[in-house]
Amino acid sequence: MNSYIKNVQLIGSSECDSNNTIGTLHILGTHLVFKADSSKKEIWIVHTLIASVSKSPSSVNGSQLSIRYKHFLVLIFLIPKDKDCQSIYEALTRCSKLVNISELFAFSLKNDRDGLAPAPWNYLNWNEEFARQGVSNEWKESNFNLNYSYCDTYPEKLWLPEKASTQMLIGSCRSSQPLSGFSARCLEDECLIELIMAANPSSTTLYLIDTRPRVNAMVNKVQGKGFEDSKNYTNIQFHFFDIENIHVVRSSLNRLLEACQRPQLITQYLRAVDASGWLKHLRVLLECSFFIAESIVRGISCVVHCSDGWDRTSQTVSLAQLVLDPYYRTIKGFQTLIDKDWLGFGFKFDDRCGHLGTSSDDNEREVSPIFTQFLDCTYQLMRHKQMAFEFNERFLLELNEQVYSCVYGQFIGNCDKDRKDLRVTTKTLSLWAYMDSRKDDYINPFYNPTADLCLHEGRLQPTSFVVWTNMYNQFDISLHPKEYFLDLANEVNQHRLLLNQLNELKVSSNIFTNSTTLQPYLEAVRKSLEAALCIRQFGSQVVERHNKPEVEIRTSKEVLLCPVTISRNKQERVFIEPSINSVRISIGVKQADEIEKILCNKFSKFMCQRADNFIILRRKPLPGFDISFLITATHSEIMYKQKLIDFLIHFMQEIDKVYISLDYGRYTGFVKSDGSFRLTDIPTGSYIIEAVNVDYVFESLRIDITNKGKIRVRKLNLLQPNAVVTVPYPVKMNALHPKQYFRKREEWRVTDVLMNPMIIMLIVAFLLMMIMPKMAAQDPQMQKEMQSLQLPKMDMPDMADMLANMFGSSSKKGSSGTRKGNFIPKCKTNTSIKFFIIFYS
Repeated sequence: MNSYIKNVQLIGSSECDSNNTIGTLHILGTHLVFKADSSKKEIWIVHTLIASVSKSPSSVNGSQLSIRYKHFLVLIFLIPKDKDCQSIYEALTRCSKLVNISELFAFSLKNDRDGLAPAPWNYLNWNEEFARQGVSNEWKESNFNLNYSYCDTYPEKLWLPEKASTQMLIGSCRSSQPLSGFSARCLEDECLIELIMAANPSSTTLYLIDTRPRVNAMVNKVQGKGFEDSKNYTNIQFHFFDIENIHVVRSSLNRLLEACQRPQLITQYLRAVDASGWLKHLRVLLECSFFIAESIVRGISCVVHCSDGWDRTSQTVSLAQLVLDPYYRTIKGFQTLIDKDWLGFGFKFDDRCGHLGTSSDDNEREVSPIFTQFLDCTYQLMRHKQMAFEFNERFLLELNEQVYSCVYGQFIGNCDKDRKDLRVTTKTLSLWAYMDSRKDDYINPFYNPTADLCLHEGRLQPTSFVVWTNMYNQFDISLHPKEYFLDLANEVNQHRLLLNQLNELKVSSNIFTNSTTLQPYLEAVRKSLEAALCIRQFGSQVVERHNKPEVEIRTSKEVLLCPVTISRNKQERVFIEPSINSVRISIGVKQADEIEKILCNKFSKFMCQRADNFIILRRKPLPGFDISFLITATHSEIMYKQKLIDFLIHFMQEIDKVYISLDYGRYTGFVKSDGSFRLTDIPTGSYIIEAVNVDYVFESLRIDITNKGKIRVRKLNLLQPNAVVTVPYPVKMNALHPKQYFRKREEWRVTDVLMNPMIIMLIVAFLLMMIMPKMAAQDPQMQKEMQSLQLPKMDMPDMADMLANMFGSSSKKGSSGTRKGNFIPKCKTNTSIKFFIIFYS
C-alpha cells in the first residue's frame, strides 16, 4: 500500500517548526509520512504507534483528521476533500489494528538487515543472577516447567524451596488470587507458603502482600476468587495496598493527557491533574514497593500477588528490587530486571500495549499503560537521587517509545513462550543491542555506584511527586527544552576528558609547534561548542516573549552548567559558560589590542548579516579575556548552530596563520611549513597580492597575468605608479615593520610647555619690560629726546596728580596746579610708565 494526498495542511503538531504547514501526506505499508512543501523536513511514524484515529465532519475548508499516538504525539491534518480524508481514515484504522502478529514492522525490518551480525537478546542468565543475589541452599533449581509444559506465563527455570515437590508446584502456580471461594481450601498452596516461610531461618513471620484494594478483594471473593483465609495459615500477616486495576489506570492517564495537552489556566490545569489521580496512583505503587524493600531489609520474606500476578505484581516487585539492589540501577541491570520480572514472568505486552487490535471491546479493555506507569515511578525515584542511577531520563523515554513501536522484537508477545514460538530472536532485531550501541546517550554523568536510595517516608510526601512533562509533553517544544541537563553535562564532561588527554600529551612530548597544537585545540573547541550550544528557551519566555540569558542573570543555580576552559597556552584560551537557554563564550588571544579590533569588525559584520535585530557581541569582555559574546536560544535558532561554530573555528585558524590574499581576499592561500604558498585557478588580469598577518606588515606586489599565461610581478608603488620594479621568481615577500593598529600617545615633557607659543610671547613681553627702561636711562641722547617729547605737553595735567587730587587730602589739592620748577625728576619717574603704555597700546 502506497498512497498519497497533496495540499494537506498540518495544523496541529510540535514536530514542525510552525503550524499550518502545507505538504504531502503519504500512507506506506508500515509508516505515515508527511513531507512539507516549503522545506525538506519529513515526519515518519510507524503505524503500530497509532492509538486512535478520528475524523471530524466536513467543513468549508475541508475535513479534519486527528491521529493520537501511544508515545503521546498528536497530529491534526486538514484535508481539502472529504473523500480523501475518509480514505486516509480507513487506511490508518486498518494499519493500526493488525490481526496477524507477523505483520508487525519488526518482522519486515529484519529482512532488510540480514547482513548484520547477531546481537545479544537477553542479558538474563538465571543461574548467574541468583548466584549474584546469594540465594541460600534452602532454595533449589527446578525444571518442572521445561518447554512451558505446566504454565505458559512462567519461565522454564524456577527456584523453589528445597522440600517443595513437583505436585505441590503444579497445584499452586501461578501466584495470583486464590480460587478457593468462601470455604474451599488449596492444600498445595498452604504447604508451599509454609515452605517459603521455613526457607528463611532469620524470621518466623511471612508477609503476604495483596496489592489490590481490600474492597476489590472482597468482591472477588463473592465470585469464588478473593484472597487467602488467615485461619489456614500460621505466622502469616496480610497487607493490602490500594493499587487500582488496569481500567482505572487507563482512565487516569487519559485524563492526565487531557490536562497536559489542552491549553488552560494554571488553576484549571492543577485541578485537572488532581482530578486525574495519576500522581496518587504513583504514590501508592511506591508505598507498596518501599514496604516490600523495608521488609526484606528487616529479614522478613514477602509473597506478592494481585488478581492475576502480572500487572501490579510486576510493578511493585521490580520497584522494590530497584530500591534494594544498586545493580538494577545500572543500564545492564535495569535491562536484566525487565528480562526477569516483566518478560520472564509473563507480562502481557501484546494486550497491555495494544500491539494487535480487533473490533472487539474486550481486547480494547485489556490495553493499559502499566509499563509506562512503572517507568514513571522510576523517574520519580531518579528525581530525588540522580547519583544512584547510571542511566538518565532519555533512557526511560526511549524504552517507553520502543515498547509500543514494535520496531524491535523484545516486547512482542504476552510471554516468553509466545516469543519462542514466533522466533523473534532470529526474525527481528534486538532492542538491547540497539541501545547498547547508543550507550553514551543514556549515561548519567553524575552516577555514583556507592549512592543508595534512602528508605524513609519523606520521599513519599505529596510534594515529592510531579507530572513527568518530558514524557507526556515531550513533543511540545514550547513548554520546555528538549536537551536535558544531565545529557548536556555529560557532553561537557566528555570533552573535558578529551582536554585532559590533550594536556597529558603535551606534558609527555613537550615538543609542540603551532602547526601540531592548533588542530587539537580547535577540535576541542568545536566539540565543546557543539555540546554547549544545545540550548532551548523556557516555555514562559516563549509565551511572554522574554529573552533572559540565565548564564548572565544567574537567577537559578539549577540551570547553570559547569564552565569549561580550553587552553592552548597562557594567553590563547576559550572559556565556555553553558546554561540551559544561553551560552557565553570568551576568547583570549596573543595580542589583545590588535586582535580585539579584528574580532569586533568580523563578528559585527557577520552578526548584522545573519541576525537583523540581535547583537551577541558583548561590549565589555570578561576579565582576563579579549572578547566575549552571548548566544541565546533565539540566536541559535535564527543563525544556525553549526554555521556559528564553523565561523568561529575558521576565524581562529585565520588569526593563527599567515595567509596570502589576492585581489583583497577574493583568492586566498595559506603559507606552508617551508614558507612557500600557492594560488591556483587565477584568471587573466592585474591583481594586488598581500601577505596578511596580525603581527607584521608585508610589502604589497602587483601581479599581471596575460592571455598567454605569462606572469609579471612588480612592486606596488602608489606614489609613482609608472615606476616599474620587477620582482624575480620565486617571489619573496618581506616584512616591512610590525603592524601598528593604534597611534602611540606622546609622552609629556617640560619642553612641551616652554615651546608653547603663548608662553613664548609672555616671556618676550616680560624681557622687554625689564630691558627697555634700563636702556633709556643709560643713553643721554635718548633722555634729551624724551624730554623734548614731553615739552609740548607741559600744560596738560599729569594723570598721577589728577588721581592724587581726586582721592587725596585738601592740602594736597591746594598744592597741585600747573607744572612749574624742576620737572626732570618727574620725567624720569614717568618714563618707564609711558614706555609700558606705548608697548601695550
